[in-house]
Amino acid sequence: MKPFMKSLFVVGVLCIGLPIILGLFAGTDLAPPSVEAQELAYELVIDANQDAWIEFFNSSQNYGTDRQLIAGGEFPPTGGDIPNEQRILLGFDFQPSNLPPGAVIVSATLELEQIGSTGGRVVNLQPDAIFAPWEELTVTWSNQPSAFNLGDASVSVTTVNSLKQWDVTSIVQNWSIGEIDNFGIMVRLPQNTQFNGTRIFGSRENLQTTVPRLRIGYTSPVPPTETPTTETPTATVTETATATVTE
Repeated sequence: MKPFMKSLFVVGVLCIGLPIILGLFAGTDLAPPSVEAQELAYELVIDANQDAWIEFFNSSQNYGTDRQLIAGGEFPPTGGDIPNEQRILLGFDFQPSNLPPGAVIVSATLELEQIGSTGGRVVNLQPDAIFAPWEELTVTWSNQPSAFNLGDASVSVTTVNSLKQWDVTSIVQNWSIGEIDNFGIMVRLPQNTQFNGTRIFGSRENLQTTVPRLRIGYTSPVPPTETPTTETPTATVTETATATVTE
């Protein structure tokens, strides 16, 4: 084929083939993604409306008005084969109606401000879901409600006084879907653990420390219509600049 005829053939192929090739890719996801939907992230903060601590060695004593909360356990300094143990009970006025329709809980964090300690350098404390009613001014070791761990991990709490946090997402998610009733959270030693010390935290009666607090993170297709509130304490909602983009 002569050079001139070859050139005409190549031009013809390009003119006919290029539109066909482009047409094959039409309708594919080659275009840049567009934001079709957003889910904003929010945080619901709830202060405890009940708190108390209980003690094995003083099984009939109520500590519901104390300015401190104690959890852990250790053997008496005078010796003995039986260890003492302390547990913390916390109540939060959370209801599924606190969240807007379609909200999905993605995190929940329990916060306690540590103000003291005894014993070892590290004490493991776990958050359990409480399964029965209790009252701040009457609960004791002898009449304490049952509590079970739902998978939320224990935390190794050091002797450093600071704000301590526990992941309680499993507990709060079960509250939100009605799987269990909200009777609060117990902070205690895990089963089969060492009795090597206690950790002391500020209670809601302690005006010098942070109130025991629950922070619930959730996503929602629409913002809350109003700020959820309770009688005492107040639950507040804050928005974080997070968006989920669908292509």
